[in-house]
Amino acid sequence: MTFPRVRLVVSALLLVGWLGFLGYLVIISRDLIVVSRPQLAVAEAVWRVEIEADEEGVPLPNVRVEEIIWSNDPKEDAQRVGQKARFVNLADATADQGFRGPGQYYLPIWRKAAKELNVLLVPPIPTTPGFAVSFYSVHVSDVGKSPEPLVHALKESLGWSEEAAKAKVERISAAQGIAILSRSMPAAKVGKLFQVLEKTDVRLHTRTNDIRIYPAVSDTTRQLDRILKEMGRSRP
Repeated sequence: MTFPRVRLVVSALLLVGWLGFLGYLVIISRDLIVVSRPQLAVAEAVWRVEIEADEEGVPLPNVRVEEIIWSNDPKEDAQRVGQKARFVNLADATADQGFRGPGQYYLPIWRKAAKELNVLLVPPIPTTPGFAVSFYSVHVSDVGKSPEPLVHALKESLGWSEEAAKAKVERISAAQGIAILSRSMPAAKVGKLFQVLEKTDVRLHTRTNDIRIYPAVSDTTRQLDRILKEMGRSRP
């Protein structure tokens, strides 16, 4: 075999090996969970909780508190272990935001935002340099003179069926005041929705809703412990 042929074979083997390595990285990183340091920085506590889901796979708001990982008020939170707690925005967590079905999760906590109502919140990831918001809640304040533009937009930008889009628009039209279109819509779909509706009389409003929850597995436990340690936050 001549030298050019040997070089060609070696190059081909290296290319195949490199492509195989890239494929391996894709497979192992597909379900990679990254704990958000900015989210932990604004949290008032981190709990390990048991989350259940409804028949549609949406997380239920009432969770069972299993363990206090860190708290700025450990005495108060210690009394919650073994008790139920209600998170008003937990149902907003999709698979892309960390929900993998019923089980145990680490939840960053906001108390003061809803303390008067005796409910809790999962804080969204705050806006920081270099971070692009990934999810928004979308609300409709005015369907417009005709429901057709919004129906068309839901089909075109979100891929909804005709039946699902019409049913959603009917519910929004029947609601009084501002109605929720989506609690957690990916930023790319929000942009496309606004683009499709740009020249219509439909009025939408958005707010960031980039919450994250973390399955209580070994990898997230290690990340969580490391970040809290670096922040000077120790377990109670």
